[in-house]
Amino acid sequence: MAKISVLVGTVYGSAKALSEQLIAKIHSEGHEVELLHEYSVEAIKQSHVLLCVTSTTGQGEIPDDLAPLIEQLQRLQPSLNTKRFAVIGLGDSSYGETFCGAGRQVDKVFEQLSAQRILPRLEIDACEYFEPDKPALVWLKTFLQQLAG
Repeated sequence: MAKISVLVGTVYGSAKALSEQLIAKIHSEGHEVELLHEYSVEAIKQSHVLLCVTSTTGQGEIPDDLAPLIEQLQRLQPSLNTKRFAVIGLGDSSYGETFCGAGRQVDKVFEQLSAQRILPRLEIDACEYFEPDKPALVWLKTFLQQLAG
């Protein structure tokens, strides 16, 4: 079974609420899962599998609670070649090119640091899904199958 560390970037709480639902489902499937409370490069290095759930703020920016970690990763450039990761981005497609901008940025940073992507990034559009858990739980099933395989 996998040990999964969950990172959350949230503004109004929707990404945090979604991450709590995902954590409950991951735990019920027998995996070890933790919501990271300390966002540091060291915490990332100690993780095995990273799952980032982030909303997007402003014009495609990363929320304030997650932004310092991503900036630190960009600045220090630690190798994450032994880490596996996946990203769920929440956004609103009416914002055009900045739709799910935070998820895209996080995904790009992990890729640049040589982390191994488990699945393509899931982008959930608030214009299409009032409740993001529906597409996220379908995606999570495949995510967990990939970890087991």
